[in-house]
Amino acid sequence: MRARDIAGEIRRGVASGTARVVLLALMAAVVGIVAVAADLATVRQLTAEAAAFHAAGGSTMIIIAPARVDGEACERLTEVPGVEAAGALRPASTLATAVLPSAPLTAYDVTPAFARLFDRAAAGAGTFLSADAADALGAGPGAAVATAAGDMPVAAVYDYPSDGRRQGLGWAVLRPVTADTGFDECWARAWPPQPQLRAMLAGTLMPAAAGPDAENPEYAQLNAAFGAEFTGHERFLARPTAWAPLMAGGVAALIGFAAVRARRLEFASNLHVGATRGTIMVTALGEAAVWAASAALLVASAVAVLAAGFAPDDVPAVLGEGMKTPMLVFTGALLGTAASLALVRERHLFAYFKDRA
Repeated sequence: MRARDIAGEIRRGVASGTARVVLLALMAAVVGIVAVAADLATVRQLTAEAAAFHAAGGSTMIIIAPARVDGEACERLTEVPGVEAAGALRPASTLATAVLPSAPLTAYDVTPAFARLFDRAAAGAGTFLSADAADALGAGPGAAVATAAGDMPVAAVYDYPSDGRRQGLGWAVLRPVTADTGFDECWARAWPPQPQLRAMLAGTLMPAAAGPDAENPEYAQLNAAFGAEFTGHERFLARPTAWAPLMAGGVAALIGFAAVRARRLEFASNLHVGATRGTIMVTALGEAAVWAASAALLVASAVAVLAAGFAPDDVPAVLGEGMKTPMLVFTGALLGTAASLALVRERHLFAYFKDRA
């Protein structure tokens, strides 16, 4: 049979309803959408946990070595791929304000880029004031706070909530100074987590500043309330719904298998009157491709809608993961159709006739 004739057979099978493309497409689409929705819901939960861990300071590590941290070396950590922000800090004297003289601010000298650990856009001349202090003093970016040492310009305000993070900077002012001196601590935020971050922090120490009785440096996590480390990648790989796309493809294969089985009398009759198995196979697969592609398109549309609910940076990865399901639905449907048709035998024609519904 020529290709044009086969295409005509496929068109007539679809148009007449013999191929049941609408019913089969809807069945496969429902299975695929349920599978992809379950999997992306699990992924979304993991991404939400990752965002919470990162935002709360779980991914910020600190090395503590009084007067031994090289401020310039600390800031250069941002040149390492994956390190989002880094800066050095050392305590300074408290600072009494004219508005609240009985509640002096804790002052810290920091390297110029330190404030970016809290705000990526933090920049400008002046100090950085904690949000609690700014609210109490009625000060904001661009304002000046009257202190015993004169007016203190405020470049920016940073959030430092009491969510389990290390105490000390919630009622404080950060004063940028040059980085070419020694500091007590180096902070670095890396995302995704960098296993070698601790070793990189150790590289910011000044060997010459360590005397014979110098203590070993200490390491701390800015916020350990969400765990010492985030195991999202391992949990992503081990999630139960990782099998959902494959299961959807398997169900689509069963649908294709059952659809051919329901028409096996028709196919066996075609073999009996002389049609070749190859022609029948191509025709059946063509009809199956119509409903399988329709189902895959519906599932892919659902993936696009669900992906829109993720953070913009995560959307490409979510689409890549989610599109596995429509591809497997389409592939499974064709494989099920082919496998079922391969089992149809002309010699069983009369048995099929007796077993017809």
